[in-house]
Amino acid sequence: MDISYWTNLSPIVKIVDTKKKFYNQYFYKLLIYVPGCKLITEQLDRTVDIALTERILRMEQRNRNWGGSWFDDRSFNEMKENTRVDQIEYFRETKKEYEDLIKYRTEKDHISIYCDDEDLLYKIAANDPYNRIHEIHRPRDEKEKEILSRGESIVVNIKHGYKIVVRPWMHINNETVSQIYNYLLSLEDQIQMPRGFRIFLENKDQYKMTGNLYFYTSDPGIVTFIQMICPRFITGIHKLSKVAR
Repeated sequence: MDISYWTNLSPIVKIVDTKKKFYNQYFYKLLIYVPGCKLITEQLDRTVDIALTERILRMEQRNRNWGGSWFDDRSFNEMKENTRVDQIEYFRETKKEYEDLIKYRTEKDHISIYCDDEDLLYKIAANDPYNRIHEIHRPRDEKEKEILSRGESIVVNIKHGYKIVVRPWMHINNETVSQIYNYLLSLEDQIQMPRGFRIFLENKDQYKMTGNLYFYTSDPGIVTFIQMICPRFITGIHKLSKVAR
């Protein structure tokens, strides 16, 4: 599908190149502005308009302080002012109709819809009664789609062939981290450590917690030794393919 279909549908839509298959399965992702979108994925025993009214009343009660004034809750105001019941109903029906073909993810006032069929995503976006599409993620061309289909990730400026992903939200003591850091430093040009990962390794706190951390290497075999130091430290190895831009 030519990108002009998307820009004609919404002049402000952002076209984003897919660099890694979403959930290791989908080539395409559609990001749409849908305030109140949590109601799309919830099991409801009442109509959407009633569920929305009840939610607004609960949030108003929660946000009222003892002085009778209101906390500045931007997300609440966003939902209260911009949620459209017919848009919520549309995406609930869409989710049900194509449940075997798409995956939904809600976050704040947006939904992400993942699919392997770009034409289907276009159909879903085109029938949104409010045309609130913000982004479409798609392979740049057939060559890059073939790279993605092999399970590889696409990079532009990284010289190493593998991305090593650290297990998130893992508590780890400083002594273990120091052993890992010293080993990685000994590898010199075989690895590349992003700033956030290096800051984590250099932190001198006795205990620390990992976050969204990773580093690059030309030799995935180094993971074996790291796992000997800390068996649960590494959670993924992703092969990278460098492309020209």
